Amino acid sequence: MYFLIYKVELTVNKILIILSLVLLASCGQSQEENRQVEMEQQRIEMERQRLEKVATEKLAQEKAARIAAITCSIISETRNWDAAVRVREMNEAREKIGGEPFLSGDNVIKRALKKGYCEGLVLNDTNAHPDMRPTVKEEFYSNGKLKSRRNFQSDVDGGRENGLYEEYYENGQLKSKGNHKDGKDVGLWMRYDRTGKDISNSSWETYYENGQLESKGNYKNGKRVGLMVRYYENGQLSYKGNFKDGDVDGLAEGYDENGQLAFKSNFPDGLFKWYDNKGQVSLESCYKNGETTDMSYCEK
Repeated sequence: MYFLIYKVELTVNKILIILSLVLLASCGQSQEENRQVEMEQQRIEMERQRLEKVATEKLAQEKAARIAAITCSIISETRNWDAAVRVREMNEAREKIGGEPFLSGDNVIKRALKKGYCEGLVLNDTNAHPDMRPTVKEEFYSNGKLKSRRNFQSDVDGGRENGLYEEYYENGQLKSKGNHKDGKDVGLWMRYDRTGKDISNSSWETYYENGQLESKGNYKNGKRVGLMVRYYENGQLSYKGNFKDGDVDGLAEGYDENGQLAFKSNFPDGLFKWYDNKGQVSLESCYKNGETTDMSYCEK
């Protein structure tokens, strides 16, 4: 009797152990399934957010394209508008699409209309036309070695030198290196002679291969200062002018290889005169703060 009871109890205990193991296994499987469900829900939510973002961006692009098309249609049909009005329309369109202010002036708008990239100009899309993209220009010596590498703004932004400038001698030695911003020297400039000697803060001279003086001047912090003179290979004066902090400052004159005056300028404020081979003025321009302006400014 006691043996039977003991055997029954033993059997019950085994059953309870087996049931416990089964229950534990079942619970573990459920947790894994729950984790997978949560991961799938997260993936679905992330995909929903991505699609929502794509849809929002597409709608914004379509809206911007409509605004650009309407703006350019209005501007092209009213070419007799005052320049300020066209610029205002361009800026209002840029503001509506959340773009940057348009600062390039009316001539850029008229060029964009003529060349067919007005809408790209409104959208500030650099892929709309080559005029919208900055450029890099390289010059090479006859021996194939790099002479200079210059970076320029897009034509829309003014086409001025902007960014890193590098110049080399024919032997491959670095001649000068520095940065431009809106066409002007900025920051630290480094200058070297043909041997690699740093001449960034000294007077300098360069020579042609025949030994003839090519140019001379002065550097301060790598920028031209004071009088600079250039000569042709035959020894004839080519150019003379004054510099301040790397930029032309005051009177400058240029000559042809026969010694005839080719131009005379006062920069950044004043007249720029070109001369023909008879010594007569062939063209005049007026500058104010380094930019061309109406002749009346120079006639004051």
